[in-house]
Amino acid sequence: MANEYDLRIENGDLAFEPDDEPLFLADVHVVAQDVKHLLLESGLGPELVADDQDPASVLERIAFEVEEDRRIRPGSARAESSAPGAYVVIAETMDGAAIEQQVSP
Repeated sequence: MANEYDLRIENGDLAFEPDDEPLFLADVHVVAQDVKHLLLESGLGPELVADDQDPASVLERIAFEVEEDRRIRPGSARAESSAPGAYVVIAETMDGAAIEQQVSP
């Protein structure tokens, strides 16, 4: 993976150092943040708790969406239940780093 940098986002806003300088992310942390934003923007999280949706089908769609990112190793993404009502996405970047993101229903 080429060196990637991005501004760190926390709670939907820029994160800052104590001296008011913005915080930056690099490499695998950029990919993890992008996956988190993809999951939020996809709208698939709420479908996990919808009465008319099969959670296994939604988890499969989530993994497929994550694997659309060119920085994710094909076939490495999986979404699964980590506890009752809690879900996690695990994937590997093209350079072999592991990422793990919670999925919020």
